[in-house]
Amino acid sequence: MDSIAAAIADVAARIDDIDQFRAAAAEVALKLGADSIEPLSQRFHSAPESPDGFGPEQRGLGGWLSAWQFAIFEVYFNLGEDALPVLRRVAYGEYDWTQGNAVEVLCRLASSGVEKDAIIDELRREFPKLRYEAQLYAVQPLLSQAVTNPALAAILDELSEVEEFRETIAELTDEHVDEDPENVTQEDLHGTVTDVAVKNEQKWNQNIIGAITVTGLNYFSFNVCGGNARLGITDQTRLLRVANDTLEPIELREISVNDRVALGHFDLAEQTDPVTVYPDSITIL
Repeated sequence: MDSIAAAIADVAARIDDIDQFRAAAAEVALKLGADSIEPLSQRFHSAPESPDGFGPEQRGLGGWLSAWQFAIFEVYFNLGEDALPVLRRVAYGEYDWTQGNAVEVLCRLASSGVEKDAIIDELRREFPKLRYEAQLYAVQPLLSQAVTNPALAAILDELSEVEEFRETIAELTDEHVDEDPENVTQEDLHGTVTDVAVKNEQKWNQNIIGAITVTGLNYFSFNVCGGNARLGITDQTRLLRVANDTLEPIELREISVNDRVALGHFDLAEQTDPVTVYPDSITIL
């Protein structure tokens, strides 16, 4: 691992303690300087091997990569105005999970007085164009920070004049209890199986045991793929069937073409065609 990767990894490993995380990022930003901004932008998806406690079994498939990306963008925040060109390029460019990171940092920089009016105007124009996942990913960390940061809260208030921003906050602050984690009742996450494949491979230190392709999904995440998706199945994926109003466990071999299935919660997505997601559960309806 080179010195830059080691420095970012050290910041990322502190993500559970916000004070340590931010202090480490500030120190790394001072050490690396503005010359590191562009090189770091080439490393968004190149996290080194995860340290102890950050493997998929502890953090999920994308947990360490997420911490790595948050660390890079925390360094960008500390580099301030010099990082604006990269932050704008990512925030207003092609869809990627890092769009949310970039929007978050832009809001925080605006709240500290860095090009405040320009950033607010840009976000009013660009935020509605972002995919819903990026909107959620950007706003979620801002809400908790705004509780103790009046300047940031004021930025969020101004951006709440934008309907999409306001709706994102409403979605994230809805205090309902999820009584259907398998999404059996959420029809836009129901699809029809068109292919089932058995696999035996390692990815992100996880055992991938299969993949199924589904069509007919109406959830916004899959609009760009025409309602199609590939569902990656690990040895941790819950495979279930609805039977007599209860859920019973099944095996992969029991899933067949033309079955109707519900996708459980998912975070990690791979940019394949169609997109690949790794749901926590797959349920035959």
